[in-house]
Amino acid sequence: MTVNAALYTAVLHLAAAVDAPTCARWRDAADRGIAAAYERNGANGSASSASLRLCDVDGLDADEVLKTLWRDPLRSACEARLGPRLVCDLDRCWLRRQYAPGNRPAGHHPHSWHQDGALGFDFVAHTAPPWPAHALAEMLTCWIALVPCGVDAPGLEFAGRGCNGLLAPADLDEAQVRARFDSIDLMRPALAAGYALLFAGDVLHRTCVLPAMTRDRISLELRIFPADRIAGRLAADRFSPLPGDARRSGS
Repeated sequence: MTVNAALYTAVLHLAAAVDAPTCARWRDAADRGIAAAYERNGANGSASSASLRLCDVDGLDADEVLKTLWRDPLRSACEARLGPRLVCDLDRCWLRRQYAPGNRPAGHHPHSWHQDGALGFDFVAHTAPPWPAHALAEMLTCWIALVPCGVDAPGLEFAGRGCNGLLAPADLDEAQVRARFDSIDLMRPALAAGYALLFAGDVLHRTCVLPAMTRDRISLELRIFPADRIAGRLAADRFSPLPGDARRSGS
């Protein structure tokens, strides 16, 4: 795994995070699981039929996935940002299929602009700033493409600068985002299968689906937190400890 020379302001591009055979095995397991979930949900499908928690995919072991991915430079990058004691939130790790426009079933839609650090935040109880402490969870997302994406298949679009705080839902519509970020800050990275993106919870992003895209995308996303600074609203989630760096821990 290497860090690509393309280092965005707030999004780190990791080349070859997963080797080709492993990537294909994970992709096939996800594809089978998502297809089965869609079948169970009926002919009309649903937005959730194209997403499965990592722990719910037959043929994939969460421990194996984490062990495969948890090496440098991903580990070092996460430790540099969040500290040496890290955990992965297994209830927030997803395998997703995003459809090309011509393949999209009824009820499915791409994700609109959002911040992952808003996970679990109650926007009904807190409608506007000032937000309570820890409203924006301290975390990182590792997003892995299991097929080539961003050109022929849907990828991600980023507002490349971090927001340094939680944005209200009213700030997330297209006009507000375009007004806040200059066009040069809006990025649509193209990824090969097995490549990954790492970004913090304040980074604004959404699914990138363009009319010319013809292939569907399968992706995996992991959510990584500092073990001693998990937002209280996520305390009931299942967390898996990630091995620390012995050079830092002194063990």
